[in-house]
Amino acid sequence: MILSGQERIEAYTASGIWGGDTLDGLLRRTAAEAPDRLALIDPPNKRHIMGEAPLRLTYGQADAIVDHLADTLVTLGLVRDDVVAIQLPNTVEAVLTILACLRAGLIASPLPVIWREHELATALPNIAPRALITSQRIFAHPHADMMRNIAAELMTVRFVFGFGKDLPDGVMSLEARIPETGKANKAPCPPNEENKANDIASLTWSAGNSDQEFTVARSHNQWVAAGLMLMLEARLSPGSHILNPFPLTSLMPLGLMGAWLLSGGTLVQHHPFEPEVFLDQVRKEEVDFTCLPPAAAQLFDEQGRGILAQNLTALGCVLYAPTAPQSQASPLGDLARSIIDINVIGEFVYLATRRLDGRLRRTIAFGEINRPTNSLDRVTLAETQVSGSVLRGHFAAGKLAVRSPMMFDSYFPPALDRSGDERLRFDKDGFALTGIKALVVNDAEKEIELLHGGVETFQHGGVPVAAGELDRLYCACEALSDAAALPVDDPVLGSRILAAVVPNPGMSISFEEFKDYLIARKVAPYKIPDRLITVKSIPRGRRGEVLRDKVLDQT
Repeated sequence: MILSGQERIEAYTASGIWGGDTLDGLLRRTAAEAPDRLALIDPPNKRHIMGEAPLRLTYGQADAIVDHLADTLVTLGLVRDDVVAIQLPNTVEAVLTILACLRAGLIASPLPVIWREHELATALPNIAPRALITSQRIFAHPHADMMRNIAAELMTVRFVFGFGKDLPDGVMSLEARIPETGKANKAPCPPNEENKANDIASLTWSAGNSDQEFTVARSHNQWVAAGLMLMLEARLSPGSHILNPFPLTSLMPLGLMGAWLLSGGTLVQHHPFEPEVFLDQVRKEEVDFTCLPPAAAQLFDEQGRGILAQNLTALGCVLYAPTAPQSQASPLGDLARSIIDINVIGEFVYLATRRLDGRLRRTIAFGEINRPTNSLDRVTLAETQVSGSVLRGHFAAGKLAVRSPMMFDSYFPPALDRSGDERLRFDKDGFALTGIKALVVNDAEKEIELLHGGVETFQHGGVPVAAGELDRLYCACEALSDAAALPVDDPVLGSRILAAVVPNPGMSISFEEFKDYLIARKVAPYKIPDRLITVKSIPRGRRGEVLRDKVLDQT
């Protein structure tokens, strides 16, 4: 299924950014050129995560396993453009399963591991998956049981697959399809000659301003462009050892996966974020590039910071835009020889910028963004402008608009009617209107400052959470007349949640009672707030929107 218009395809193909390479094709190419090069390394604590021994796979082994998994999916009857929902931890299985779906001509939809029945029951009907893939367990939670029960309520699902031992009835084992040798037991799946680089490769999820999750469709070429942004700026090469601590469910970490495939380096998986395990991997696996949120610097002692500085050639500083004004992010400047600031703008685009003066910039470039920085051989990977701008003093204020070969074309399914402000919109020049408030600053060399409050999205461990969704979820509690969610900065997760509640007259609710209400709804654990406070009222604007910066004034 191709969503990109012919004019866009021709323009980006002529630029050389888009071509004929699929993501699984990049793996196959490196496997042919360097089959014995190390490709994938599991977290050392994998046995604790999902009960399996850690794997170390060469490109030849990884490619053979991808072939074998793809053959399994096709042999069982999955056909081109079928959607496969994948809920796996950050292990090699997650990478191999995504690539196997692509090799089989399927659409991979990686789901956040922290989603539970409430989120899955809301999201999955929108994509109509034909198969679900998970693990027997992820930590203590029985994910295979959960997925089997979800499948019973979804008419589109034909298969539920699982990795691990002691899978429940109704869940087909993929364990035999991941031999450590990477040798298939029968003829591998042949290359899908119909696979096109402009076909949809994946579906990810973006939180809007309401209580709805939006499904974002990206093609192979759009993921290649996302990978180029990071590969060129971080100067990744076949010798690079890349440590990935982010779940492969959203733009930035999947862009990092694209950068790994383009570079032909080694991808080291990490899950969940544990500083000591992270440092051990950096040292033992000779990691020279990784990414962290800026406040994560607080989690390392002086010795740990020294290990990072000694080993890392470059470090990605991941900023989810717009950054809250109260956030005092550490610049990470002393943890690597070079810092790459990665401004993640929802699921629209991310901008990787090599830091030249040691400072963490709070602005992004205006106009064409060419990478790698300060190179004569550069390509334009994004363009920015401020749409509908009006003068505000000496500055022009409006909404951020972006155009990029990594930008998606449509929400999914494309025929779904969207209304109001939630519809994806483009201007006449093909710039996507993000809805993020922005200010043009610096007369000498225009830059864009992104203003907090334009889009109400919290980031929890790289997973976007719509503030409006939490508001609606909390307000549904019968003991409350109103409620709102407030973000609290967290150095690892991005945001933790504070629930401000207004009890019904004559009623009260304790924190434990509120947690029990949410647990009974089977919501993801990250949507359960860390604290609960009672307020007199929830201040709202003319359209009913929560004025979050004024909520605490009502205590």
